[in-house]
Amino acid sequence: MATNMKRKKKAEVMKELRNRLIICAVVFVVGVVVSLAYADRLIDLLTAMGRDYYQFVSIAPQEKLMQYFRVSILAGVIVTVPVAFNHIYAFAKPGLKKSESFFFKMVMLLGLALFCVGVLFAYKLMMPFMLRFLSTGIEGAEYIQTTTSIESYVNLCLTMFIIFGCVFEMPLITIILSKMGI
Repeated sequence: MATNMKRKKKAEVMKELRNRLIICAVVFVVGVVVSLAYADRLIDLLTAMGRDYYQFVSIAPQEKLMQYFRVSILAGVIVTVPVAFNHIYAFAKPGLKKSESFFFKMVMLLGLALFCVGVLFAYKLMMPFMLRFLSTGIEGAEYIQTTTSIESYVNLCLTMFIIFGCVFEMPLITIILSKMGI
C-alpha cells in the first residue's frame, strides 16, 4: 500500500512538471511568433548603433531571413525565462524551507536583473566603443571599405550581449557559492 501511495505521489509530481513544461513551451512558441512580427524593428534596433561605422550587406540569399528568425527565437527565450523561473520556483517551493524559499526568489530576481544590466551595459557602452574601434582601428588603410554581413554583425551583437550578461552574473555566483560553503 505504501508503495502504491509513492507511485501516485510520483505520478502527481511528474504530471505537475509536465504541465509546467508545456506552459513554458507554449509561452516560448507564442513569444517567437509574436516577435516575428517585430523582427524588423529588433534588427533595426541592433543595427542602429552600427550604421555610422558599417554598411550592412546580405551575402547569402537566406541571410536576412535567418537573422530575423535568430532574433525572434532569442526574443522568445527572453520572454520565456521569467515564466520558466516562476514555474521552477513554484515547483520547488513545497520542498523548500522559508529561508531557502526567500533565498531562491532573491537569486532568481537578482539573476534576471544583473543579466539585464549586463546586456544594457554592452548595448549602451561597449558596443559603440567596439564598433568604432573595429571600423577605424587600422591607420593608413583608408582604401578599405568597412562593410559587414548582417549575419556577422547580429552574431557579434548577440554574442557580446550574452557574454556581458553572464559576466554581470559573477557577483551572484559568488554569493551562491559562499552560501553553499564553497
